[in-house]
Amino acid sequence: MNAYQPKAVAFYQARLASKQPVFMLFDPAQPKRALFPEALV
Repeated sequence: MNAYQPKAVAFYQARLASKQPVFMLFDPAQPKRALFPEALV
């Protein structure tokens, strides 16, 4: 299941536009599962 929060999407779009890095954690056993820690705050 994919879950998108509009606030998080806007945050990452702004990061992309300003060419700042985006940090992501992923589970090596299940690479399709990812966590964006900056979106948790």
